[in-house]
Amino acid sequence: MKKIILGCLMLGVYLLHAAPAIDIVSVPGELNAFLTGGHVQGFTCSSNALYLSQAAHLAKLDWDGHVLKVIEVPSHLGDISYLNGRVYGAFGLRGKRTGGLVRVWDENLEQVAEVALAEGTGALCATPGGIFYSLGMGLQMKKPHRVNRIGRMTLDLKPLDVVDVDYGYDTIYGVQSMGWCGDELICTFYGVKPKEGSAHPTARFDRSTLKALGADTFAAGEGFDFVPPSRRLSDVPEVLAVRALNGNYKKWSPENPPQVRLERWRYEKGHFVRVSKSNKSL
Repeated sequence: MKKIILGCLMLGVYLLHAAPAIDIVSVPGELNAFLTGGHVQGFTCSSNALYLSQAAHLAKLDWDGHVLKVIEVPSHLGDISYLNGRVYGAFGLRGKRTGGLVRVWDENLEQVAEVALAEGTGALCATPGGIFYSLGMGLQMKKPHRVNRIGRMTLDLKPLDVVDVDYGYDTIYGVQSMGWCGDELICTFYGVKPKEGSAHPTARFDRSTLKALGADTFAAGEGFDFVPPSRRLSDVPEVLAVRALNGNYKKWSPENPPQVRLERWRYEKGHFVRVSKSNKSL
């Protein structure tokens, strides 16, 4: 009987440690490359790794928050997206280089392809049907607007078309991050008016038509991505959203190092719900 009880206890401890963490926190001191370059711009993930982008850097982490690799990139790198062994990045170039760029790396952040764009892009999402990317950064910075331009290209970086999308409320700075779930393209923004209920609104679009489907107050201005099924806590779709720690980039220093928490959220019926210890099995 004692052996049975001991075995059950050991199994319980194993399952406790084997279960995915609700949130993931980067290891202090390992993201110090982000001391220069401003705030986190985007996030994506595969079943094997996590990726964080910053204006001048791209980092690969494991699922325990340890940094595996950091590379320098042209400024300004925005959103990133993972699909089938490739990491895609959106650039709004600054300085001597102008216009935009979509660059592709393998899982170990070795560059494999890129395509230049006539104008900058800040958000991007790679899907099985092709790539979506935002346009018009220079025209849509501080002036409130409710229409954004979204471009589409093939996975081998051949541009297809550009569509004006209207989500029904004012934002600034254009689309910040993109993700996809099923037939939906999900976009997050900065600067919605206070009466709309959130500083970082989220809009949903049909991936085929780019027709607006609805909005949510989910905040993910510094990046989010949907969690691979093998890393979920349940069968319900989940996302991880970037939350900067230690006062964000304005307060980061060697003594107060760059660090992020990746918050876990469920996605059900067009709305995001924060996952906590009390509802992680729902």
